[in-house]
Amino acid sequence: VATLGAVLVLPRFTRMIVEQERLTKSGLVGFVVLFVLPISAVLLLVSVIAIPIGVLMFLAYGATLIAGAIMSSIIMGSWFYRLLTRHQALEVNWRTALLGVIVFYLVGWVPVIGWLVQALVFLVAYGSIWRTWYQHIWQNR
Repeated sequence: VATLGAVLVLPRFTRMIVEQERLTKSGLVGFVVLFVLPISAVLLLVSVIAIPIGVLMFLAYGATLIAGAIMSSIIMGSWFYRLLTRHQALEVNWRTALLGVIVFYLVGWVPVIGWLVQALVFLVAYGSIWRTWYQHIWQNR
C-alpha cells in the first residue's frame, strides 16, 4: 500500500529516485550512510550543544530507512519491467510498483541469495534517496 501510495502521491519524487539509481554508486552511498549516520549521530549526542542535531539525524535516519524500504520494491519493479519489455528507460507507474512488490517478495523466498539480493536492492534504493536529496535539495538551496 505504501509503495503504491508513493508512486501515486509523489510521482515526481519517485521518478527522480529511480532515475538516480546507479548500481555501484548508489549502493556504495547507501552502505556508507547506513553505518556512518547513526555513529555520527551518537557522537553528536555525547556533546550537550549538538544534541538537537543528533536527534534530527536519528529522525532523518529512521525516515530514510522507511523510504528506502518502500523505494526498494519500486526500483526492483522498474528494473524487472525494463527487463521484460526491453525498453531503455526505467518506468515508474503503478504497474511497475505492483510488479516490484511481488518480485521483491518472491525474491525473498529464494534460499541463501534471496535476502542478499533484497539487501543489495535496499542499499541501492537507500543510496538513491540520499543522492537525490543531495543533488536536488542540498545543491539547489
